[in-house]
Amino acid sequence: QNWYLIDPSKGIIEDNMGIMTTFTGTKDEEWFYLVPLFVELAAAPGLVAMLEIYKSMENDNYIAIEASFRNMQSSIEKMIAAVNRMYEHCKPDVFYQQIRPYQAGSMGLDAFPDGLMYEGVDTI
Repeated sequence: QNWYLIDPSKGIIEDNMGIMTTFTGTKDEEWFYLVPLFVELAAAPGLVAMLEIYKSMENDNYIAIEASFRNMQSSIEKMIAAVNRMYEHCKPDVFYQQIRPYQAGSMGLDAFPDGLMYEGVDTI
């Protein structure tokens, strides 16, 4: 886990989460890691709704099935909205130039044409 609650008394909500460790120390990188957490938060009610659909199908409770599908729809819409928040604080050029190299590994980069060699570390 690479995130923390800014104020634990507020619980897990979007505006109450921070990132512990980044490569660049930029707000852009922190936001790049926060947005997927926001997507997961939005997805959780959809997962509950899927279980409710399954249970309701066993009882032929079509009203509950419809309500659960609407909850799933709402969850998916919130997930899309969360993904679309990426551009609020993560500029594409900062991501591409500063963050992506850490995510892409080291092979083939101009700075490390032969990759990085970690000495004293067991290979995977």
